[in-house]
Amino acid sequence: MNLIYAALAFLMALVFGFVGITRVGSWLIEHRDPPFGEFADIDGARIHYVHVPAPANAELPPIVFIHGASANLRDQMLPLRPLLEGRAEMLFFDRPGHGWSGRGTNNENPSAQANT
Repeated sequence: MNLIYAALAFLMALVFGFVGITRVGSWLIEHRDPPFGEFADIDGARIHYVHVPAPANAELPPIVFIHGASANLRDQMLPLRPLLEGRAEMLFFDRPGHGWSGRGTNNENPSAQANT
């Protein structure tokens, strides 16, 4: 019986150790790459976005950039913003639950995220 208690104590210590490592890793990542845009509260989700206004004589219509799964707004903003800045109004945002955007409520699938 003592062996079972020892094994359970070891497993619990291992789980708490992994939780601690994950928390420290998350903290390091968040401090290495802080958010650089603004936030808007939409339907219970805190959405991170970057708005690049267009000049009065913009030659292109406004463009909204939506990233794919496992990505964030930087994936599109870093290569495309320099090419289009001054030519179009641009809106880059992190989808709910990605990048710096919060998950919010009812954002479990792409259709719900599109509504947000």
